[in-house]
Amino acid sequence: MATIEWHRILQTDSIQRMAELIRRELNLWVGFLTIDGQHTWIGTAQRTDKPLCDAFMIRNDAQTCIANYREWIGEISPSAPVSLFMQCHAGMQGIIVPIVYNAECVAAFFASGFVFADADDPDSAILERGDFLHINRATLAHGCRELVRLTRRESQLLRNFLEEMAVYTARCLEQFEASEQRSHDPIMWGAASAPFASFIGRSTIMQSVVDQAKHASCSQSPILITGEPGTGKTRLAQAIREASYRRTSPYVVMNCDGNDVESLESELFGHKRGTSANAFIDKLGLLDIADKGTLLVKNVDAMPLCTQTKLAQVIENGCFLPLGDVVLHRVDVRIIATTTRNLDSLVEAGEFSRDLCEKLCVVPIHIPALMAHAEDIADLCQYYIDIKCKACKRQPKTIANDALVVLCKYLWPGNVRELENEIERIVVLSGSSPIIGIDDIAPRIRSATQSIVPPHAHAISPEQLLARYKSLADMIDAVEHEIIATALAQNNENRTQTAKLLKISRRHLVRKLEGYRKRDS
Repeated sequence: MATIEWHRILQTDSIQRMAELIRRELNLWVGFLTIDGQHTWIGTAQRTDKPLCDAFMIRNDAQTCIANYREWIGEISPSAPVSLFMQCHAGMQGIIVPIVYNAECVAAFFASGFVFADADDPDSAILERGDFLHINRATLAHGCRELVRLTRRESQLLRNFLEEMAVYTARCLEQFEASEQRSHDPIMWGAASAPFASFIGRSTIMQSVVDQAKHASCSQSPILITGEPGTGKTRLAQAIREASYRRTSPYVVMNCDGNDVESLESELFGHKRGTSANAFIDKLGLLDIADKGTLLVKNVDAMPLCTQTKLAQVIENGCFLPLGDVVLHRVDVRIIATTTRNLDSLVEAGEFSRDLCEKLCVVPIHIPALMAHAEDIADLCQYYIDIKCKACKRQPKTIANDALVVLCKYLWPGNVRELENEIERIVVLSGSSPIIGIDDIAPRIRSATQSIVPPHAHAISPEQLLARYKSLADMIDAVEHEIIATALAQNNENRTQTAKLLKISRRHLVRKLEGYRKRDS
């Protein structure tokens, strides 16, 4: 069975109505947990009006409620999955009900934050644990007064509701699997490829990137997208979001460049009025705005260390304190971060939080430089010609072979972004001509490629070139190898100076040289 869009089930009227009934009648929220530990709240996200949960979350953040739920689902027997009442780290009760499909536990519903009303002194365990963590007695006493106390009848009613939700979900899974077998219903994740249509390329390396992104869109794990400037990191992040179940939820973008600590934290977490000289009103942070959706953090390497630590806690706990506030905010946000730098190196240098790096690198995706998949340049050129002609309301155009050869030989230090901008310039300035010729290409590109065009290129036919090199990719690779070798010789094998001469990054140059060495060995 393909990966399931769980949100389609959780958003059905039956599930939403039963969850709302539990919230209204028992003052409890219903959560959903997959077998691999991903969780979400059903209906309105859980807010911070449970003082005991807030107090224990602040003082005992290493053992969070989410960690409890993940432990609970591990307690369910695979061979005989049944509902379980469990005790959380704060001394309160919870219940977890398995969703059984094909005789296996595939997910679960849960509810927690209550005690049994007829238990002997149910507050004592809470007070004892609170004293151990040095939580203020007044806070504990207030929390116990506000605590949900279920009678045995109410607790049984809660179990029945959750089990009914689980049975209904299992029936939905059966229907979805039958639908998939008949027609590959788009309810399943495998059909969600349209968001990645702009990632053109037949190369193995780009196919691998797109496959990774499609799989990542199915999960709720944080994603780190790396790559040189202009490779399409932001575009890939948006495609992942559009392929995920959060595609109809908020999509918020934050750029970490050029912000001081205070302004960045105010933008991310929000602030209360009077927190600073410029805080005239309460401000809602981007995390609150992105609740139930996706937050893209661009250039995460530029984020101050103290803010990195707070963001790591948000990823771990799903909660944070706005500046100047005393009430925790809980959010359900999927974090996608981008960077052009190597975070592992920054961690070793003490310039980046190891905790945040580890949390972001759960799903790392690296987009290669354009010259690493130069065989895709021809397809990319025609793709951008088509969409730019439509945008400029021009007749369709094609590109001449000699012009295409020049574009394919250029090193493209600005990667796909530079290629797209050049194609747009060509389309705008080429007028009504249906053919894009070599004279339409920018002089800087023509002059940069003149020295690398083989002297016999204009003396033999394209068929002879293909016979010599077998493919355009082989020809480009051979010429590129020769250029790099010549540049290295001119700079006495100094890789840094060679990279500057070729207008590429040193890391890109080293990667190329390693590829040549492996191929020749």
